[in-house]
Amino acid sequence: ELWGAVRGAFLNCIKLRYLNFYNGCNLEVLGDNTFAGACIESFHIPASLTEIGIYGLPYDALRELTVDEDNPVFFSITVLFSIT
Repeated sequence: ELWGAVRGAFLNCIKLRYLNFYNGCNLEVLGDNTFAGACIESFHIPASLTEIGIYGLPYDALRELTVDEDNPVFFSITVLFSIT
């Protein structure tokens, strides 16, 4: 039963492209740099995840970030802006 990912667990895993958390997982914490440098394109924050460390999420190749609607801490919004 995984409740947290340690600091740097998947740091610079450039071949890590897909990641799925099963329904009802107990992941609560992503430590610092957990997925920094990973090439994950889509990431879903499960309802159980309540803490994300510095650079805990993948960011290099990320194109889509979604949040479980039952997550008590995080939520998603769509932002559109233009720099002119």
